[in-house]
Order: sequence, then structure tokens, then C-alpha cells
Amino acid sequence: MYLVLIGFCFILNFLTKKPYKKICFQISFLILFVFSALRYQYGSDYNSYYTFFHHVKEGYGNLEIEEIGFYFINKIFPSFYLMVAVLSGIFLAFIYKLVISHLEVEEYKYALFIFLVDPYLFLMSLSMMRQAFAIVLFGMAIYFARQKKYVYYILICLLATTIHTSAIILIPFVFVANTNKGILTEPKWMIPIVIILFGFSATLLTPVIEWGLRQFNDSNYIYYYRTTATNTLRATILSIIPLLYLLLNISNLEDDRLVYSKMSIFSYITDILAYSFGMIGRFGYYFSFFKIIALPAIFMYKYRNSRGIDRIINVYIFPTIIVVIYLLRLYSFFTNPLWKSFIDYKTILDLL
Repeated sequence: MYLVLIGFCFILNFLTKKPYKKICFQISFLILFVFSALRYQYGSDYNSYYTFFHHVKEGYGNLEIEEIGFYFINKIFPSFYLMVAVLSGIFLAFIYKLVISHLEVEEYKYALFIFLVDPYLFLMSLSMMRQAFAIVLFGMAIYFARQKKYVYYILICLLATTIHTSAIILIPFVFVANTNKGILTEPKWMIPIVIILFGFSATLLTPVIEWGLRQFNDSNYIYYYRTTATNTLRATILSIIPLLYLLLNISNLEDDRLVYSKMSIFSYITDILAYSFGMIGRFGYYFSFFKIIALPAIFMYKYRNSRGIDRIINVYIFPTIIVVIYLLRLYSFFTNPLWKSFIDYKTILDLL
């Protein structure tokens, strides 16, 4: 069902002429909303959220999810299915607004491609409802940071921690949410840093992570740290390729495109660190959605401004490899038994 969905959206957006591109993009998000809002037992965490909702309604004292903000969200909704629909709508509205505010019409289809073909973006947002909502709050916080309203940024990040405790790590990124060009936009610095992180992350970060876990004092995070499978070497190398494309070209970007591209770097870095610490990939989820701005922005800049070997590398070779990587990732996702809950799509209409 999902493959049919993304196939239809791609046809709709890649084969239409310019005057109709925005309306086709809007139709695609309407379809995605219907798909998300009507889902039933779809996604690896669906049943646990369903159980938690009813435990809240029944007044259970010892709840599996301790964040007070998410507790009240469950408390105010009369129906679990309504809550799923509303949270799905808020998240998709955020993604839609992010794209149309920072990309041009010609770039919409590339953002949609990344959003849908990377299974750890749209698909996983259906399962990780708490973190998806925290990401929406993070997006709001970045807006205030861009306005130099740093207190609002910190307050919104703290609000996000009441939905998902891990959002506390977002507070220091107020120093990244700007258009300053520094180490993050300098390949001569970042490429060696990436190499060091890839080769020595276990040695360098083990004491830092274990200290952080003690501060969190959350049995769930300790469990994830000890049991979550690490990324394979192949998956890590494949993550490095789009990161290199980003690092080599990010200095060409300006304004908000630069801000979100800087943020997306941390998504790829967490993918690399997940080679040693599988749990870190969950933190990278906060930054992964900004790829839908970064990669199309770089591609279109190079498409319009590059010549010669620069054009061959950055318009043809790198983008082709990245597309193949995303397609392989989608194939791997649906052939992995861990994600079998995403194969059989059911809707709440089946309950009627």
C-alpha cells in the first residue's frame, strides 16, 4: 500500500507542469494526511500508544510513559483515533510549511521524494508520535532563534521535553540556528572531524554517553543503550556519501536554507555515531527532517550555477548515488522483519 502511495505522489509531482506543481504538492499532503489519520495498528509503536491512551483514561497510576505533556495530550482527547488524526495533521502541516517557506516550487518534488522514500522520515513519524510532535516544537523554536528570541527557543525546547525527554539535547543548538559560517560549513574541518568520529567514536564518546545516561536516570534510555543494534558498516558508509555532498556544498547556501542545512549535518553525524552506539540514531531523528530542505537546495543551486567537472560531480554523480542509496534503504526497510508492522496497512474503517 505504501509503495502505491508514494508511486502516485511521485507521478503527480514529477510529471506535472509548473502552473500545477503547487496544487499537486498540496494534494499529495492531503493524501498523506488521510493515510496517516485513518491508520490502524500500523507502525511498531501503535499498540503501545493505544494502551497508554486507555491507561490514562482509566486512571492508572504507574504509566509506562512519564512525560507530563504527553499525558495531558492523551487526557484532553476523547478518542485515541482522533488524537492520532490531529497529531498526524499537525506534523504534516509542519513539514508542508517547512517546504513551501524555504524551497521554490521547482524544488518541492525533490523534498517530497526525500520525505517519502526515506523510510525513517514519514513512515517512522507514524510510529514515533511523541518525538514527531517534539520535532514540530523544535521547528517552532528554530523560528524564534532566527528572530534572536533565544529565551523563547529555550522555553519551547523545555516544553518539548514534556513530550519527549530527549528534547533536552536541543537546547545547545541555539548556537547553530543562525546564518554564521564557521566550522560546520568548512569541509577542511568537517571532513577530518567525520573521519575521527567514524574511527574513534567508541573511545571518545563512551564516557560522555554514560555520564548523560546517569543524568537522565531513565531505565528506557539505559535499555536502549544496552540493547539497540548498531548500524552496519555498509549503512554507515552509505550515510557518509550524502553527508559529503552536503559538506562540500553547504557554503553556497544562504539564509534559512543554510540554517536548516547546518542542522541536517547532525542527522548524518548521528548515523555515523550509531555505528558504535545504536541508541544515538534516535536523537538524530530531531535533525533528519531538515534534509528535505538541504539536499534539494544544494542540488538546485548546483544545477543552476555549476559548470564542467563541478556540474558532473554535483548534479549527476552525487545525486544519482544518493537516489540509489535512498531506494536501497527503502528496500531494506521493507525486507527487515523488525519493521513488518509497516507492511500490512489497515484503517479504522475496518472497525466499522
